[in-house]
Amino acid sequence: MSLTFAVPLSVAARLVAGDGDPQGGRATIAVLLSFGAAVGFFLGAGVAARHQTKGTPLSHGIVTASVAYIVPQTVLVIVKLARGGDVRWSGVLFNLTVAVVMGVLGGLAGSMTRRAGA
Repeated sequence: MSLTFAVPLSVAARLVAGDGDPQGGRATIAVLLSFGAAVGFFLGAGVAARHQTKGTPLSHGIVTASVAYIVPQTVLVIVKLARGGDVRWSGVLFNLTVAVVMGVLGGLAGSMTRRAGA
């Protein structure tokens, strides 16, 4: 679920933002796409936490969101480095933090819905 929603929105935000500082409407669109990606990480983590059978919904949410961010990001970093571009490591770590926080929140939400029987 995270890969379905979060990754395309993350990639789209990156493409809209470009290599420089986005200006005006491009910045707004990039921010909205980034928020959409965060919601995608939350949804994916929540679904993983809801459907897990090991009794560890929080762990499932965190791992789901983290892996859904790390795998595509690794590919994008490798491509950027191969093309001779610069990688903003602070941005990569910030976005990883957002994905992990969404994983925690999604894991909690999935755990609550599982307990409620929804």
